[in-house]
Amino acid sequence: MNLEFENLKNDNKRFEPNQSYLDSYIEFVKFFKNKDEIYKEDFIIGCHFVYGWMPTILYFDFAKFDNRLNFILSYVYQAKGGTILKPEEIAEFIPIINNSLVGTSKLLHFINPEKYGIWDSNIFHYIFPNKKSIAGIKKPELYLEYLEALRKITLHNDFDNLYFKIIEFFNLDYEISRFRAIESLIFEIMKNRKIKS
Repeated sequence: MNLEFENLKNDNKRFEPNQSYLDSYIEFVKFFKNKDEIYKEDFIIGCHFVYGWMPTILYFDFAKFDNRLNFILSYVYQAKGGTILKPEEIAEFIPIINNSLVGTSKLLHFINPEKYGIWDSNIFHYIFPNKKSIAGIKKPELYLEYLEALRKITLHNDFDNLYFKIIEFFNLDYEISRFRAIESLIFEIMKNRKIKS
C-alpha cells in the first residue's frame, strides 16, 4: 500500500474545489451526527444520499436488510461510537448496499467521519498505482488497511500543517475530519492526473 504522509505532501497542489460537493458533504455528516438514535428509516435515507455522490443508482435489497436489521443497526451504533468494525461486520453491509464496499465506506464515513474513510477507485488507484484491476476495492481487509494508513498519516508530526493548508484551500467555514482532508486531497490529485492524461 502506497499511502504515506510524504507522498501526500509532495502531491499537494492547488485545485479548483467543487462547491456543491463541499456544501452537501457537511449536511450528510450532520444528518447522522445530530441523531442520538438511528432507525431503519435513517439507515435507508443515508444509503440513498450516499448514492447521490456516485454514478450508480442504488439498489437497496430490503429483503436482505430486513433479515439482518438488528445486526446491521448494531454495527451502525458501534461505528457511530468509534469502534472499527471487523472485515466480516463490514461485509454484512455490502449485499444490502448494491453489493458495494464503496457505498458501504461512504455510509460508514458519514456515520463517523473521524474513524471511517471513503474508499473508492480514486483512492485505490492512488495507493496502488501499479494495479490495473480494481478487484481489490471489494475487499474489506484492504479497506481496513487503508483506514490504518490514514490513522498513521494523521499522527505524522507535520500533518497539522498539511491539514490546515487543505482547509484553507477549500475555503471551508466548517471543520472536516482529518481522514476527509486526506481523501479530498487524493481525490483532487487523481482528478488532475486524469485531466493531464
